[in-house]
Amino acid sequence: MEKKTIIWIIFAVVVIAIVVALAITGSFSEPTQQEQTYKPSNVAAPGASAVSVEGVVVTPEGKAARNDVAPMSPEAPQESLPITDKASVPSEAIDIKISATGITPSQFTVKAGAVTHLLVSAGDSGTHLFMFDDPSLSAVAVGVGPGDPARLITFNAPTKKGTYAYHCDVPGHPGRGEVGKMIVE
Repeated sequence: MEKKTIIWIIFAVVVIAIVVALAITGSFSEPTQQEQTYKPSNVAAPGASAVSVEGVVVTPEGKAARNDVAPMSPEAPQESLPITDKASVPSEAIDIKISATGITPSQFTVKAGAVTHLLVSAGDSGTHLFMFDDPSLSAVAVGVGPGDPARLITFNAPTKKGTYAYHCDVPGHPGRGEVGKMIVE
């Protein structure tokens, strides 16, 4: 065999090996929603997660935020800095007040997959931690203390329709009525 032919055969074998390696590692597959990068278009409040032009809540890196991770982790929707001027809050934000007498509103409705803004504040002199019961929304959590300004968290509502309970996660607070539910239609 000629030297040129041997070189071309070696080259072809190397190229085939690279293609096979890429196929095995999944480099040729379509990115999942979690892997896609979205260009942020707006932020409802300083420190809060942005919303892409596609209507997806995103991380600072531009990836879809995940609702099923630990609160405040890099993949989670981020709560805003304290909000002193409510005029900067989106008009569609749901105003959540937590106090010893309960959570107001005790129920609200959102569309499946919709961008959802929750403006959470303490309605008394206690410390409160707003959280959902369902692990699919574990990242959506907001802590507020006595006299603290409100905080906003923006997230995509679950795509699965149903009822998602929420509560104040401070020990003893759910027992005194600090509970409610989000209905996803």
